Amino acid sequence: MSTLGSWTLSPESYDAGRYRFDGPIVLDSGGASGYTVRVIPSNGLLTSVAELGVAAVA
Repeated sequence: MSTLGSWTLSPESYDAGRYRFDGPIVLDSGGASGYTVRVIPSNGLLTSVAELGVAAVA
């Protein structure tokens, strides 16, 4: 079971330059589950997420 999605998260300031991001997650099934999360910066001056070197097309 895998679902890909994109959500806008709100950054919350944290200690020592670290940040916590908050956003809504809807759980549609019970039981054990896991998440893989990738945080990609968003800025109107960037042409794509690959510009930062944090994402690539394989």
